[in-house]
Amino acid sequence: MVQYWSRKMLVSSTADDTRTFSLHVLSRVGFGKTYAFQSHEERSPTGVAKSCKESLQIIFDNCVLLFVIGTDFISKK
Repeated sequence: MVQYWSRKMLVSSTADDTRTFSLHVLSRVGFGKTYAFQSHEERSPTGVAKSCKESLQIIFDNCVLLFVIGTDFISKK
């Protein structure tokens, strides 16, 4: 991440990039998976998760919302 930031003239997404970095730490510790750093600006715009990493990124991006609304709201039909 630091190498990526040092190559850029302007970094516009430090929050997204640090969230991605923390996801990489969690995936390495929890699942033993390592990934090359990819900035938020470089991610695929399709919105469809192509890998385990992208699936975890979607969950991680929305986990605060899940904590706020709770699982009872989600499980209601």
